[in-house]
Amino acid sequence: MDGRTHVALAAFSQDRPIGIVRIIDLGDGRGELAVEVIDRCQGCGAGTELLQAARNRAAELGYRELVGEMLVVNAAALAALRRVFGVVRVRRDGSELTVTVPVDGEPAPADRVERLVA
Repeated sequence: MDGRTHVALAAFSQDRPIGIVRIIDLGDGRGELAVEVIDRCQGCGAGTELLQAARNRAAELGYRELVGEMLVVNAAALAALRRVFGVVRVRRDGSELTVTVPVDGEPAPADRVERLVA
């Protein structure tokens, strides 16, 4: 991880890691987005915070869009993507979705994101 072509940000609770988000450069202003939150912390906002931190970092680095894959049944993740990025393009292939989200403008203000550590 070099902080530019491969970025990883982690979320912690009580000094223990609870989630991670990665951005891997795909070239041409695009990055691959991957996020994971441990089971006991899902539904508590950690995924949304990680996505916000990823959006901010992607904007700082000049990405124009992020792309990721997920299972169709993961409605919570899709809802979190919509909360953070607003517009989400979705392509379905069987039980998998490929989602593409824009990284527009300046990074959003960090309110709770400062708890994330690069």
